[in-house]
Amino acid sequence: MKIQLTQSYWLSLEHDVRIQMADIFNMPRKGFVQVMDNRVISDGYDYESLGFVTIEKMQDFTESTSDNFVELILLTIDKIKQISYAKKDTKTEVKTTERSGESTTGKREKTKSTGKKRTVSNSPEGNQDNNGSKEPVSSVSGSVAASVQQPDVESTGL
Repeated sequence: MKIQLTQSYWLSLEHDVRIQMADIFNMPRKGFVQVMDNRVISDGYDYESLGFVTIEKMQDFTESTSDNFVELILLTIDKIKQISYAKKDTKTEVKTTERSGESTTGKREKTKSTGKKRTVSNSPEGNQDNNGSKEPVSSVSGSVAASVQQPDVESTGL
């Protein structure tokens, strides 16, 4: 019995995750993107394309020994998101040098008022823009909650 993703579950995944999965599992795009009433009904990956996401390939990708399709697809999605977020964080981190000569790691962001980039640091001295002006550090705390959706899978008696 072959178990595979359904088209509806595939389309419910985040766009970036679908793109990465298609690349990782060498899924051929067989059609065009179809939109109806501002809703994507097909992104070009059909039932046959979704068959490229197999238990064996997911085991290799996740380095898991599980043979549970649902568990593997959730691990695969989680790993893709971790890789994707790690790449984004790496792109935004920059080395900055404070006036005192200490080297710290910060993130660049545009200020709303001036549109100039500034470096946000955890230093007690404050944040610094590209002109060397400083502003006080504000502390922000919070948590991000992630919900995990059980995938639709289809069994075929092959």
